[in-house]
Amino acid sequence: MTVVTKPVITQPPINTQAVQGRSVAFTVAASGTPPLTFQWVWRVAGVVVSNHIVINGPTNSALVLTNLALSANASRITVAVGNAWFSPVISSVAILNVLADTDHDGLPDSWETNRVGSALPMPPTLPATTMAMA
Repeated sequence: MTVVTKPVITQPPINTQAVQGRSVAFTVAASGTPPLTFQWVWRVAGVVVSNHIVINGPTNSALVLTNLALSANASRITVAVGNAWFSPVISSVAILNVLADTDHDGLPDSWETNRVGSALPMPPTLPATTMAMA
C-alpha cells in the first residue's frame, strides 16, 4: 500500500532586493508525494507577467528573472505547488524590490554618493565669526 500525501510548502519564496538590469532567483521548498509541480506567478502592478512563467516551466522549484526593469519594483511573486492527487497549495507572497542603477555600474544608486549626474554634498559651512583686535 502506498501512502499519498498532499503538497506542503516547507519554505516559501522570500522578499528580495535586486539591482536594475541584474537577475534574481526565487525558490520554494515543498514536500508531498512526487512528482510535484510548480506554477510561478509574477505580478507587476497587478498584471501577470506570463513570459517568465513559460521560460521556467511547470516543474521547477526556482524562478529566475533576468534583466530586471525598474518598473518591476514592488512586484509580487507566488507559486502553486501540486501533485496528481491533490489540489495545489499557494505560497505566501514574496515582494521584489528593484533598486535603481542609472549609471549601469551594477551598484544601486542608493549605495553611491559620487555617481555620475549627482551633486556632491557640500561640506558644512562654519558660522562667520568676528574677531576683535586687542
